[in-house]
Amino acid sequence: MSMKSATTLIVLLYILIHVRYRLWNTIFELKNITCHKYHEELFKKVSCNFMRRSSNNYSIGLQMMFSRELDRNFKAHVAIDVTPTNSTQIIHLIDLRFNCCMFLQQSLANQLVRPLMNEFKRVTNLPEKCPFKKETLYDVKNFSLTKKFMPTFLPSLDFNATLNLYDRNKLVASVQIIGNITQKEKTNKQ
Repeated sequence: MSMKSATTLIVLLYILIHVRYRLWNTIFELKNITCHKYHEELFKKVSCNFMRRSSNNYSIGLQMMFSRELDRNFKAHVAIDVTPTNSTQIIHLIDLRFNCCMFLQQSLANQLVRPLMNEFKRVTNLPEKCPFKKETLYDVKNFSLTKKFMPTFLPSLDFNATLNLYDRNKLVASVQIIGNITQKEKTNKQ
């Protein structure tokens, strides 16, 4: 059995035990959020921030303003990679590519990402359809990232969520969120 297969088997066994007995308390923590623009001429503004509201509850903000209209050539790539605690193996949990214009008009089918995307659409002023207008401040205000978005079957792990934005197949901006999930054993009160 290869090392990758053994690690996958251990993670699956942990998930089965965790789901069966629910003996764990999930602690979710954001460590950092960064925004980068790689095409200076395309953006008038790119910024992002986060704030811890309480345990397992964070608010994320993102602002973008374009110097020209963006149309069906505007695409995105969302990737969520996780590394279980005490492991060096990276697991690619989510890897989605989509056209941003199509995203405006329909929901994504992925069960893990759909609730996040619905929350994203709820707290932003994105247009209902393309194009993305120039010199309009697109603002994600108080995106609420809480434990409810975290699958209960995940073991303790570090995560790296990345949103890459492309125009005409060239990387123009990225947003990266780094954090961790810790499963702590529940203490029995007697």
